[in-house]
Amino acid sequence: MSLKDCTSAAEVIENYRKVRARTSTWTPPPPPPAPPPQPEWEWVDRPCRRIINTVAKYFGVTPHQLTSERRRKRDVLLRSIAIYLARELTDLSLPQLGHRFGDRDHSTIAHAVKSIREELPHNAILAQTVANLRALIERGQS
Repeated sequence: MSLKDCTSAAEVIENYRKVRARTSTWTPPPPPPAPPPQPEWEWVDRPCRRIINTVAKYFGVTPHQLTSERRRKRDVLLRSIAIYLARELTDLSLPQLGHRFGDRDHSTIAHAVKSIREELPHNAILAQTVANLRALIERGQS
C-alpha cells in the first residue's frame, strides 16, 4: 500500500511503521586500502638526510628534534649547526633547506647559517664540534 492509498491517519502511521521496519540490503563499499607506509625521511634527499642523522646521533637526539618546531635553546643550537653544515656541504638553496628542516622560511635558514658562521671564530668548542661533524659527514659515517 502506498501513501496515496491511505484513507486515514491510522493507515498512514501503520504504513510508516512498515517502511521503517524494513532493513536495507545496501552495504557501504569497503574503504580503499591504506597507502603503504613511507620510509622515515623519504622526503629528504640523501646528503641532507645524512647530515640530519649524523648531527642527531652525535648529540644523542632524534632526527625529528632537528626538524621540529621546538624552540628550546639547545634544540635551536643543534638545528642551527645542522642547517649550517647542510648549507656548507650541499648545493641546496635556502628555500630548499627550509623545506627539509621542517618547512622553515628561507630567512630562518639564513639566520641560522649566519649565527653559526659568526660564532665559530669566537667559540673554540663550537668550532671543534662543527669540524668533527663535518669530518664524520664527509667520511660517510653517522
